[in-house]
Amino acid sequence: EVHLLTSKALEINPNLSEAYVTRGFYYFEIKAIEKAKKDLESALNLDPDNHAVLNNLWRLYSEEQNYTDALKVFERLKKRVETKADTLRVLAKYRFYYALMDDYETEQYYLDKIAELRPGFSNTQAWLYARTRQWEKAIEHIKKHWIVENQQTNAWLGAYYIEINNKEALKHYDAWYNQVEEQGINSWLSSRSYHRYGYVLIRDGQTEKGLQMVKKQLDLFEQLLKVDHVFDDLWVYYDLIGVYALLGQSDKAFEMMDEFTRL
Repeated sequence: EVHLLTSKALEINPNLSEAYVTRGFYYFEIKAIEKAKKDLESALNLDPDNHAVLNNLWRLYSEEQNYTDALKVFERLKKRVETKADTLRVLAKYRFYYALMDDYETEQYYLDKIAELRPGFSNTQAWLYARTRQWEKAIEHIKKHWIVENQQTNAWLGAYYIEINNKEALKHYDAWYNQVEEQGINSWLSSRSYHRYGYVLIRDGQTEKGLQMVKKQLDLFEQLLKVDHVFDDLWVYYDLIGVYALLGQSDKAFEMMDEFTRL
């Protein structure tokens, strides 16, 4: 009925901005993305400052991974910045888009702006260093800002040392494992670290213990998947690719790769 009425209205008057908006929202709800985008863009041509249209176009462009146009719309959409929290929100959104476009230099610019307002440890900063294979900088960032030694610290350091110093990685993963045994798993990162510890052990020649850790990771993930605790966390499937590869189960590794790609 919505489609019928709005289409009839536009036949009579093709300059009805609200009719394009209403039909565009209808298309968006039924996942007719191209039709929704066409109607919303038509509405925006007629009413360039329509906040609802801008917001939904932003969502559409993001959903189809058209980050260049999503950024252009976000620039028009962003609210007047009044507080520090507003500023951080806007800077974080820009950082996110440039990360998705692999524009590391611009991403670093926004991370620096965020750090001026909120100094200290930043997951995204450490992750940028890791993505660009600046392992020493990632490690330095963690050590500088995360002084307290806990499961999270040792898991981060172990993961980054894997690439440059297996002995140091083993030292931090040994400490991490002892903490987990004493305290139980108390962080998201800890739930994803057994197989990395296993990999480090295998490289150190401790193959039997390493495979035990890899199997422990597999058991944990299978338990989480059974109770639907993982939700749509695609990184679990990313980790499972490595788990099955280490166990020599190539068919399962490819199956997890397909699931990771799908998500």
